[in-house]
Amino acid sequence: LGATRFLLTVDVADNAVEGAYTLQASRGAETVALPDALAVGGGGPPRLDDVTPASAPQGLQAAEAVLRGANFGAVAAIEAGPGVVFADPVAVGGAAISASLTVAADAPVGPRSVRVVFEDGRSVRADGLFSVRSGPRVSAVLPGDIGQGAVGRVVELRGAGLVDGTVAQVAGEGVAIDALQRLDDTALRLTLRAAPDAPLGPRAVTVTTPDGAQASLADALS
Repeated sequence: LGATRFLLTVDVADNAVEGAYTLQASRGAETVALPDALAVGGGGPPRLDDVTPASAPQGLQAAEAVLRGANFGAVAAIEAGPGVVFADPVAVGGAAISASLTVAADAPVGPRSVRVVFEDGRSVRADGLFSVRSGPRVSAVLPGDIGQGAVGRVVELRGAGLVDGTVAQVAGEGVAIDALQRLDDTALRLTLRAAPDAPLGPRAVTVTTPDGAQASLADALS
């Protein structure tokens, strides 16, 4: 059916094991595979068995998520309560759904009920498969000022959830972070540099953890 599609005829044995199957295509020495492309089951209502990741931090930005189960169809929406968005859901075969997961910085922490609504009107809900955990926080930058042309200005960023590998960024032009030292989960030591013509005014400071969670403090630095 052209360079991007082909038609398959699939035979399923009477004793085939129910579940998701990987579709593999080969051409010469090249092989590609799509996990969870096909599902074998007895039909019936949809079933939601697993959500990956099983937990996500507050402030998570557009991370890949996969929901697995059985008897899926075209997805209309995925609901997981306030502050949690599963955007652009796409059913991959009948046993998996991919989506882009974002968690608001102020999303309530704790377990969530996940509900998938399908375009044909069916829906499925499951508890205990997903939860929101605490994310990073920025509470202050001390001292909170830097002069134009400053070099080697050392400030301390205070907050919470500043795990190993956390990075920081100052909004706007003309102010750069030359060095970052993590002191503990509540503090980072930043060495700043400001251009002689750096625009005056307040700046937001943002931290990002290795798992993609972000937190910002407006007017943290000026």
